[in-house]
Amino acid sequence: MKKLLALLAVGAALGGGFAYVWSTQPGWWVRLWYPLRYEAIVRGHARNYHLDPALLAAVIYQESKFRAHARSSSGAIGLMQLLPDTAKGIAVHTGGSRFRVSDLDNPEINVRYGAWYLRHLLDKYADEDTAL
Repeated sequence: MKKLLALLAVGAALGGGFAYVWSTQPGWWVRLWYPLRYEAIVRGHARNYHLDPALLAAVIYQESKFRAHARSSSGAIGLMQLLPDTAKGIAVHTGGSRFRVSDLDNPEINVRYGAWYLRHLLDKYADEDTAL
């Protein structure tokens, strides 16, 4: 009986601790559950295109789970899941002259083009929900 009560007490303490951490979301917990890969790239392009780095990282997480070589059935490529035709247009708008589809596997290029496109959509629609 004492063992059962001790086990229940430990279980309650662990459950309470987990509930507290889950509800307060301390920084170490968030980094554990949602690691930010390519942090320098994300922060740099977020700054360049006046985006919240958390928003840019969230889009990447949603689109590719931070897999640089992700492919979709619709043909979207890379971290930001850009379609080649869209990326080609972005390359032209941003001064790129020698765009290759394989460029979209490069996290630096993919996030730069994706950040530009996200900024473009936010400016066009003036509403984050619509832009996303």
